[in-house]
Amino acid sequence: LTYLNIKYNLNQLKSCQRGI
Repeated sequence: LTYLNIKYNLNQLKSCQRGI
């Protein structure tokens, strides 16, 4: 995983938490 991938994944997790 690259830094950008980790940052992108963290953003997705935040979005998922907001959606729930």
